[in-house]
Amino acid sequence: MKSSLFILLSLTLLIVSSCATLFNKPYKTVAVQVDAPCKLVIEKDTFLINQQERIKFTRKNGGVNFTTIYNDTLKNEFFIPSRVSSTAYWNFAGFGLLGVLVDAFSPKTYSYPHYLNLAPAKKSIEYRTYRPSKQGDLFFNISLPLLNVIDVNMPLTGYHIQGNMMGFGLGLDYYYTNNQFINVSGTSINDFFTLKETNLDNTYSFSDIRSNYLSITNNHKIKNISLGYGLSYSRNQYLEDYDTYLPVIDSTYKIIPYNKKNSNSEITQSFGLLFNLKVQAGKYLYASFNYRPSILQPGRINPYVLEQYAGFELCYKFKMNNRYISTSTKKVIIPGFFERNFGHLK
Repeated sequence: MKSSLFILLSLTLLIVSSCATLFNKPYKTVAVQVDAPCKLVIEKDTFLINQQERIKFTRKNGGVNFTTIYNDTLKNEFFIPSRVSSTAYWNFAGFGLLGVLVDAFSPKTYSYPHYLNLAPAKKSIEYRTYRPSKQGDLFFNISLPLLNVIDVNMPLTGYHIQGNMMGFGLGLDYYYTNNQFINVSGTSINDFFTLKETNLDNTYSFSDIRSNYLSITNNHKIKNISLGYGLSYSRNQYLEDYDTYLPVIDSTYKIIPYNKKNSNSEITQSFGLLFNLKVQAGKYLYASFNYRPSILQPGRINPYVLEQYAGFELCYKFKMNNRYISTSTKKVIIPGFFERNFGHLK
């Protein structure tokens, strides 16, 4: 038993440790864009870049030097400083302190900016961690609501408020200008499991609020921050399950304990608004703060009823229509799903 536990703990440590060493490749793929055709020389490799090319830089501590050759005569030296790869921070998510020590001595721990803008004639370089959005960009979103507060107003039992820490959502972003996009999403706020509360008389009770909603919002993006506002349709459910202690007297006048089971379920359907604030925390990772007031419940005597939701979620966005023109082959390149979204791990 002890040996099995030791093996299990060892495997767990290996899984959550040295994330950068395990998952990163020895090189980092960087999108290099130039304002004029030039040659780019890295160590012994030479690349011809007319507009944009994806180039592999060897990972190492301290950074990397390269040279640009403009018009075959003008040479300029450039330097890209290295930084700690985002993959290395996964060690802290799994409490893999051993992995931190392993990654500290590995060149795979280091990375470079995802995008470079070069002006070889002016010896100008610009680093960008986040790719500027362009008109026509399409993103697929996966969201994980982590902290949620739901306030509902049911026809029979009135107001209820509850917090939970679980949910799931999917959505799409479409940029109709360079800094404005439409988002369409569907989200479910649900604990998926609920602990029952046991009372002193051995009865139990529990209640749960679940909320599912669809939304469409218009969003304005400024650098790595976006503000959104729009419409929402929500379906809220209040569940209640409890025992009532009702003792029964048998033919011998003996009291027999008996708990009567009771359950209640109410559903409301509401229309309202949705406001959100998203902050881009990484190339793909976003933190989002959402507020959804629902103000109209068709079918009720008084249809103007306020229900509210406020929450914090993490959102991961995959770019679906990325493409670029390779200057070496003169062809339009459409990277595959994993190359497109996980190219920074290569």
